[in-house]
Amino acid sequence: ETVIMEGEGAITVYPHQPPVIAVEEAPPSEPEAVVDIPATGEPEFQVQSLFDVEPFRTGHLTGQGPRPSADPLWQQDQATAVPAQDSPSLSPPQPKPLKPVQGPTLQEVADEVRGADLEDVAAHLGLECDRHDKHKWRSGDHIISISGPLFMDWLADAGGRGAIDLVMHVQRVEFKEAVEWLSGRDLSQQPAHVVTYAQPEVRGPRVLAVPAANEHRWAGVREYLVEARKLPAVLVDRLYERGLIFADEYQNAVFLRHGLQAKTWSRGEVIGASLRGTWGEENHFHGLAPGSARDQGWFWIGTGQGPVNRVLLVESPIDAMSLALLDKAQRGPVGVSIYLSTDGSGGVPVEGLKSVVQSGGVVAAAFDADVAGELMAWRVAQQVPGIERLTPNQGKDWNEVLINPEDMGNLWQQNQPILGQLWRWHGAAVALGRPEGYLSRITEVAREVAKGNPLSGQAIAAMQRDLGSRKTPVNQKATGVEM
Repeated sequence: ETVIMEGEGAITVYPHQPPVIAVEEAPPSEPEAVVDIPATGEPEFQVQSLFDVEPFRTGHLTGQGPRPSADPLWQQDQATAVPAQDSPSLSPPQPKPLKPVQGPTLQEVADEVRGADLEDVAAHLGLECDRHDKHKWRSGDHIISISGPLFMDWLADAGGRGAIDLVMHVQRVEFKEAVEWLSGRDLSQQPAHVVTYAQPEVRGPRVLAVPAANEHRWAGVREYLVEARKLPAVLVDRLYERGLIFADEYQNAVFLRHGLQAKTWSRGEVIGASLRGTWGEENHFHGLAPGSARDQGWFWIGTGQGPVNRVLLVESPIDAMSLALLDKAQRGPVGVSIYLSTDGSGGVPVEGLKSVVQSGGVVAAAFDADVAGELMAWRVAQQVPGIERLTPNQGKDWNEVLINPEDMGNLWQQNQPILGQLWRWHGAAVALGRPEGYLSRITEVAREVAKGNPLSGQAIAAMQRDLGSRKTPVNQKATGVEM
């Protein structure tokens, strides 16, 4: 059968008999000249998996390597190739090109630059370090948190691992261009000599180094928490007595981060610590103790008796303490409410949260009332379908509410009424038993809306169908965000 590619990508199969090829014997003393039949010009297609990572391992892009040319001797060794018969040449003989010394491959250079320090790379990319968080880097289009080899861009709701991924993300370039930028070498031109590279340093796991408690500095930390942050002295003293918070030698407030023991809400071992500067009026330092990981271990407090039936996620330990006080009237007589800090990373105990939702409890993303907080909330919603969104009525975070209870309100939240409808839609879809892919699509649409894009007509129709009512007006302006 013969397969012919026709217009519009159609494929037609024509049955036919194979042609009979007559072979004439050549004189034994003279080898037959090899004649190549020119290509017909028909396109050649190759199917490639979208998840093929081999190009990044070998340094050759699949489908872009050398292809057999019309020369039948393409794969033969030059020393053993059968020469064709001599024939008169109409042009002067060309000099034999000299082969350059083979330089390092793209993959070899990539392996060298991939482990570059991400904070150094961020600085060279023009990002500015956040004055409140030395692990957060900002520009007009990016808010990027860096934790070792990992990074997360909260505005783009995208992350990655390694220096190459970071350059590709910020500069919006392809793999090869990112490697060239990092190495300072134009890989399109082969060097005239071989460059020897040293092996990159192999870094072992970072050892946790929780600061030692300094009792002489505790009075200053306590004063900051009670006077500047308006936290109740009885709550601060209780957490200090239990060893959950203390002061270090630099008068930083140290909040211990624990793991979850056996997927329960019992505290496991200490696996990190959050630090907050308190000395001086303009001290905005906060970060993690060396060896801590933002997605492992959390600071949390709980109140109540019985099983855990409410978990409220916030961005900082001080917000956790603030919300525990503000939420007092909302707690029921039975059950335990947990106020858990993610330290702004969005890393959450997924299995523990799912168990609360599945048992009929409430999990709320009570992150800051801003774009970064909203994107983080929808990211958690994708991991744990069925959570709710909780934001302060005034101020950006819960401690601002505690300090300024008479504030005029949150303008960002007031200008984003559609976000509340999206959360109700997500909750309705979960209650209706929509499949995981459908729920994931809602979170994708919601993240685009949080970035400033209005809903599409398809998304509006799906929302109205799931909510079962058209009473609430929905923005009818469509964009490229579609369900």
